[in-house]
Amino acid sequence: MKDYIKIRLDRPRKLRYTPETFKKIPDKLGISSKAGGLVSEKMERLDLKYISVFLWAGLISEDPGLKSWQVQKLVEQCGKKQQKQIVRAIQKALIIYGNRVRQAIAQVDKIRGEIADASRFFE
Repeated sequence: MKDYIKIRLDRPRKLRYTPETFKKIPDKLGISSKAGGLVSEKMERLDLKYISVFLWAGLISEDPGLKSWQVQKLVEQCGKKQQKQIVRAIQKALIIYGNRVRQAIAQVDKIRGEIADASRFFE
């Protein structure tokens, strides 16, 4: 399964979140990392700042030199219909990222269980 969403902006790009890129979003927006409701509302209202920052964070894993202001210019040049498509692509990429995080947590839990089982031999 691919870990990115293809999106066409100025050129074809891959939208992919990683822990490192995801952590940049609250700082860039100046909000708490727990402001999920606010973020959802802003995205649904097509707030260009929020769309741009989320899009930027998803694009920098492929293009580390990309600046948030460059992404904002790309988003501003899009019509409302394409902005809605961008939001849907962001949502899909976030779902993929969330699934990867859950898989990683499950793997860690499994390893912890194996370590706990193995440590019983040394008691």
